[in-house]
Amino acid sequence: MDAAARWLADFSCTAATDGGVEGLADLVDGEILAAVPEFAADESLRRDLHACTRGHWREFIVQLEREHFEPRMPVEATDLARTMIMRGYDMGVLLAGYRAGQRAVWGYITAVVERRIEDPDVRTLVLVRFWERTSRWLDHSVEQIIATYDTERLEFDRITAARRGAKVRAIVGGEPVDLDAASSELGYRLRGAHTAYVIWADDEIPDAAVERELERSAATVAETTGARGRLTVESGTRSIWMWAAASHAVDSEAGAIRPHVHLAVGGTYSGGEGFVRSHREALAAQALSGATGHARPIVGYRDVEISCIATGLAGPWAVSDMVSRELGELSGADEGATRIRGTLLRYLANQCNAARTAAQMNVHPNTVRYRIRQAEQSLGHPIDTRRVYVELSLLVLDTFGTVEAIPAG
Repeated sequence: MDAAARWLADFSCTAATDGGVEGLADLVDGEILAAVPEFAADESLRRDLHACTRGHWREFIVQLEREHFEPRMPVEATDLARTMIMRGYDMGVLLAGYRAGQRAVWGYITAVVERRIEDPDVRTLVLVRFWERTSRWLDHSVEQIIATYDTERLEFDRITAARRGAKVRAIVGGEPVDLDAASSELGYRLRGAHTAYVIWADDEIPDAAVERELERSAATVAETTGARGRLTVESGTRSIWMWAAASHAVDSEAGAIRPHVHLAVGGTYSGGEGFVRSHREALAAQALSGATGHARPIVGYRDVEISCIATGLAGPWAVSDMVSRELGELSGADEGATRIRGTLLRYLANQCNAARTAAQMNVHPNTVRYRIRQAEQSLGHPIDTRRVYVELSLLVLDTFGTVEAIPAG
């Protein structure tokens, strides 16, 4: 054994003690915390960093004096990568920590060698071996940590997506939820305004490209509608559900989001009930699109609502939802709303002839005109703007009396 090998053997024995491992780990941690502020800001991350540093140094020391040097990544390195993923840090932060750690180790080693070895030839040999082995250790560690990070990231994303999907399905399934807790879990504000979408891909898109095309379409929708946030969950092998926190939906007359990708759009509503309601409408629009056999690139529920209701594709809530939305305050059971609805229904049946309507109701024509103005103020638009929907809603309420009495099935 030459002098350099003997020195390395003695150094390994000393450095392998608990005090030696902890001392070097503390030193390296300090350098990393100073160079990478993300580590310093998180107590859990600092704890896992120290365990990782200690594990690397312990394994390195065991291998240092061996003739056949074999770099190994300690299990603590996987724990650190997993913690960083859960905290939302990307791989660049982790790699920056490794580079800072290597600089700290090399600075420590050169200082020790300079202080303890007087013979310049032995000192050079020791430094060369240290450099060769620390470089190999870093290269191996970086290669392994990238692979580990990618594997852990995929697993974390899979678990997160499964939990997010389960929570969303519970909400749209009608289970009671705490909106604030669910918002935190989903990373999406449920108390705001939502527009729901179903996005699906034709068979022309290869399986390997489906996920990419659906995500690109979702991103395009969010961008074009000025969404302040979005939530997506898988709903099948070739489709996703999406909600965008935007006050308006994508234009149903716009061109295709992506070639061979289709979009079904619900209305825009607020809060937890709006989250569910818009989703129901998007599903109905998708169902109608499929039933026609010639799916349009974009189909909005508002454009096909009557067809959805008439065919039963809209579901058991569709009629009451339409009446509430179209009539608003006029759907109330109070005497004033009932009187205005009755006048408006007769007015529409008489082709908007106020005199004929007044004669049938035995009131003055100005009374009819006044009530029509009240109706339009309450609706927020002229009657002719959505006449078919308004008249259909009036007929439904004329039959059942109240929204609550409309059968949900």
